[in-house]
Amino acid sequence: MTIEESKTNEADIEVTCTWDEESDCIECEGVDNLHCKWDKKRVLRFYAIYLLFTIPSWYGLYLLKRWAGKGVFALTYLVFTIAYFIFIEMYVLCSHCPYYSKKGKILYCQSSKHGMPKIWKYKPGPLKKWEKIATLLGMLMFLLFPIITISYSLGTLWSADSYDLWKLIILLSLDILSLIFGFMFVVILKRRFCSQCVNFSCPLNTVSKEFVDVYLKNNPVMKKAWEEAGYEIT
Repeated sequence: MTIEESKTNEADIEVTCTWDEESDCIECEGVDNLHCKWDKKRVLRFYAIYLLFTIPSWYGLYLLKRWAGKGVFALTYLVFTIAYFIFIEMYVLCSHCPYYSKKGKILYCQSSKHGMPKIWKYKPGPLKKWEKIATLLGMLMFLLFPIITISYSLGTLWSADSYDLWKLIILLSLDILSLIFGFMFVVILKRRFCSQCVNFSCPLNTVSKEFVDVYLKNNPVMKKAWEEAGYEIT
């Protein structure tokens, strides 16, 4: 076999078994321990916990704009959300995920990014250190920005002593709901999703090495990229 033939054959290998309809999942040790196949119900469950946090957060920022003229907070959060989730996180995190390997321009994902356009190339290797840091900072910004800005605005409006009390109570309630549902979102995410997610190098991922190895052994292109990055399969 020539070098060119070898390269051609390697390119023809299915990048991940996640999208291989002929993969023998029944014989796979990870079938009951990994979210390695796309599931519509799982996507809907993710949206449910995602919306619990985002609805009160966005509504609180909207009311700040309407009642206090502080539209800069909602605008800043909107620009950040678009820039981070469509461009930055898609590059530093999503492009490493096996779900990103599906051919086509639209991402079929198990999270709220399902249906978004794929503008970056798939990277089968693990996240680099700076990519993990960028992922964590973006997640913190997404969770904390509305809570902090609404809390800050409440303090300034209260000290002004010229604001309707019922409006302050509504804003405070939305801020508390954002805090509670934000905490719930992280806890459920870690327990129900991150513990079985196949984007193994995500800083929130908690899949055991045993099942990381099982998945990599079934995916030669991804396995090669991980080993080149220094990962050792037991």
